Amino acid sequence: MLQKYPKQLQFIIGGGGRKMGVIKSVVEKRELTDKVTLLGPILPNNVRATHIQGDIFLNTSLTESFCIANLEAACSGLLVVSTDVGGVPEVLPPHMTYLAETTIDSILGQLEAAVERVLIEKRLMKKHKEYKRQKYEEKVQNYKHIRDIYNWQDIARRTEKVYDYVMYKQGTVNTLGRMKLLKTWGPIVYIYGLFEYIINLIFLFFLETGKLSSLFECQSADFDCDIDRMRWCEKSLCEEMETEAQDVSMKYKRRHYIDITV
Repeated sequence: MLQKYPKQLQFIIGGGGRKMGVIKSVVEKRELTDKVTLLGPILPNNVRATHIQGDIFLNTSLTESFCIANLEAACSGLLVVSTDVGGVPEVLPPHMTYLAETTIDSILGQLEAAVERVLIEKRLMKKHKEYKRQKYEEKVQNYKHIRDIYNWQDIARRTEKVYDYVMYKQGTVNTLGRMKLLKTWGPIVYIYGLFEYIINLIFLFFLETGKLSSLFECQSADFDCDIDRMRWCEKSLCEEMETEAQDVSMKYKRRHYIDITV
């Protein structure tokens, strides 16, 4: 890939693990230190700052259950290239991701397709300001779409319904129904179970009406603020693009970086 796109590509690799030594030796052996940046482990609060340095997120996992890393990358506006394993195909809509088989040829093929797409979009955005605005709005809509789908409170409600259905085979069961069910366990267990159940209800009530709900709301507000900052950055970028003759605009012209998980 670097041979085919020597001036357009640079890889940023985040993460640690046993393979990091192998990757370092390959980078040094092939003299790619100017094309490949190894960040090492990335703290959770630095994930987004790392993502927005690039255009494409590459995930080459051999096994995955969900892969929240793909979700985080898509929320940051990156185009995702990922192996088609586990629950990965169900996480993101097709227009946000390129899925590859767990082979080198397939991964390279999908990565090349993603790179070509990004290069074409970059050229069009440079020529047409309206297209640039359209692509930006598209990223904002993608973020909002993901935010609405993966809402933790909604996920909790749906998960509870699944558990109720599996346990009682009749959809959700109300509080009185659960208390009646305790009677089938015998008188001693019924008294103990009823007491514990009431304590849990009180505890959950305070969780739902207390600080836990406000914490969720605060996190959502913070993420919305990120969108506002993206709008501000986009406005600044457009202003700088209009005065390309000025040297200061060069700081906004970056090559196409690819963020990779290890």
